[in-house]
Amino acid sequence: MMSPMGGPSGRAAKERFTGRAAAEKYARSLPGTATDRRERRAIARLLAGLPAGARVLDLPCGTGRLLGFLAGLGFATEAADASPHMAARARAGDGAPIVADAFRTPYRDGAFDAVVCNRLLHHLPEARERRAALAELSRICRGPLVVSFFRDFGWDALVFRLRTLLTRRRPRDRIPIRLAALRADAVAAGLRVASVRGARPLVSKQYYASLRREPDATIRSSPG
Repeated sequence: MMSPMGGPSGRAAKERFTGRAAAEKYARSLPGTATDRRERRAIARLLAGLPAGARVLDLPCGTGRLLGFLAGLGFATEAADASPHMAARARAGDGAPIVADAFRTPYRDGAFDAVVCNRLLHHLPEARERRAALAELSRICRGPLVVSFFRDFGWDALVFRLRTLLTRRRPRDRIPIRLAALRADAVAAGLRVASVRGARPLVSKQYYASLRREPDATIRSSPG
C-alpha cells in the first residue's frame, strides 16, 4: 500500500499545491475561462446517464470549481482534496470537503455512483502512481470513474515534445502519455476505458476518459 499522496510525484504535487498562496492562486486561475467551459462539457458528457440524486465525489476538488456545476447536474456532490487550504475554500452541499488524497481515502467500498478526478493524473508521470490512484478511486466507485489526463496527441503535445527536444530538459511533470498507456493503467487497476473525450480535440492535450470496473474485478478494501 502506498502512503498518502503516493510516491515521489504525488508528494511533489502535494507540496506544490498545499499552501495557502497556491490555493488563492488556483481559485483565480480557471473559473469563467474557455478552458473551464470545455472541461465542464467533457465531464457532463461522460456523466450522462447518471440519475438525478446520484452520489458523486470530486477528488481532488481544488477550491471547488466543479462543485456547483456537478450539483447543477442534479447530483448529490461530495468533495475532498489533499490540501487543507484548497478544501477550506471549497464547499460541497451543506458542508466543507474533507482533507484526503486519491491514494488513500476514508470512504467505504462502492460509496459513490461516480467519481470525478480532474487535473491529477498529469502530475503523476510514473505508471505505478497513476495505477495506485486509479485502484483506490475504483474501490470507492460503483459507476463511472471520470479522469482527466494529458494525451500524447494533437498540437499541444507536439509543441511539448519539440520544446523538450530543443531545451534538452527532462520534464518531470505534465508529461503527455499515449492512450495505450492509460488503457494499461486502467487494466492494472481492474478497470477498462469505456469512452474518451477531448477537451479540445487535435489542439489541447487535455483529454477525459470514463473508466468502468471490469465485471470480475475484485474490490480492494481500504486498510484500517
